[in-house]
Amino acid sequence: MEIFTEKMVNQIKIIEKLLNQLEKDLNHLNKPSKLDNVSELVERVGKITTVLKTTLDLEKGGDIAKNLLHLYNHIQYAAQRIKEHEDYSAVKSAHKVVKEINEGWSKLSTAAA
Repeated sequence: MEIFTEKMVNQIKIIEKLLNQLEKDLNHLNKPSKLDNVSELVERVGKITTVLKTTLDLEKGGDIAKNLLHLYNHIQYAAQRIKEHEDYSAVKSAHKVVKEINEGWSKLSTAAA
């Protein structure tokens, strides 16, 4: 059984909140015709993924951290395509990626609680 410190549990909860918001924002961006706040959502997606990237320890995290970095870069790429070219073609895959990360993180959060 894994033992989590209070600090670790708090960090897990913060990341979980960020991932949940990221998933919601990308879900909204999946339906751009119904949005009037696209630039706000794109900006928040960029900020959240930047924060998530700073939480990665690429030395100690091994392949998992490196893979997460690549996935976060893909999400930022999708947001950048919207911002610069109004191209939503990468949003669906970015949303799918975040949804899968969120499912795994949710399990970790439940184990830490």
